[in-house]
Amino acid sequence: MAQTQTYGELVRALPRPASTQVEAFVEHVAEADNWLKLLPLGGGPDLVVFLDPNAGARVNRVEASGRYFVELLTPTSELVHGSELPTDEYRRRFGFLNYHVAAGGGTAAVEGHLLVRALLPEPGIVHAGALVTLPAALRATAGRPGAFLHATFRGGTGTGTVRRFRYAIERLGKLDGAPAEHPLIARIRAWIQHGKTQDDAGFRAWVQARGEQPDALDATARWQRYVEWRDDDACVRLHAAQDEEFDRSGIPAEVIAAHHAALDIVRGSVHAMLSALDAS
Repeated sequence: MAQTQTYGELVRALPRPASTQVEAFVEHVAEADNWLKLLPLGGGPDLVVFLDPNAGARVNRVEASGRYFVELLTPTSELVHGSELPTDEYRRRFGFLNYHVAAGGGTAAVEGHLLVRALLPEPGIVHAGALVTLPAALRATAGRPGAFLHATFRGGTGTGTVRRFRYAIERLGKLDGAPAEHPLIARIRAWIQHGKTQDDAGFRAWVQARGEQPDALDATARWQRYVEWRDDDACVRLHAAQDEEFDRSGIPAEVIAAHHAALDIVRGSVHAMLSALDAS
């Protein structure tokens, strides 16, 4: 079916987001997907932001015809992804801002002949059952924030969140494809090995203090002792000391700075998109 209206015509009358909505949207994007798994540390697929008349609604696709339809979400709707909100609440918080990234996974469910929460094959909006693609000028405002966009990297404050923050950073060094030449990744990997050495030494000393030899334990007994050690005050003190040492290493501050830089990329894309839209 021929496209009868352009993207610009369909969004011309939409209100532009307030500055508070832009800031809330940037934080929402950081929380909306597990960017740690979906985006590489540098480069990667474009994250395109745009105005969408269907923002906050769910886009489904009829498998037989390939046509899309929009489903408004209410407070009683069953949400299939953690980033979904009731449509009215979404628009109150973020206006009509939306985003698209080729790597975005999210959650899609098949219900009979419907693909619920369908992922659009390219940046665009749904109108009259069909995909209306974004013009090149708007696609050009895309950014590549990378995995540091992940909301976990905003940092931690309480004991529990600090520990989760540390573990999330350590995961960066274990990701498949993480560039070994990345200086921050190299430091994280060195830290991981340092912590592993400390843990092994602490565990062995704890087992020996119980009158046992770690190397004499079979796999089952060793695992049982390890679980017991993890709950012991000696392990708790060791990990608390590691948290303090990790903070002093400077790695957390670098990761937080990288996260803020990623947020700036998304924020910059929003403003560039709005400027391009108003100039079109």
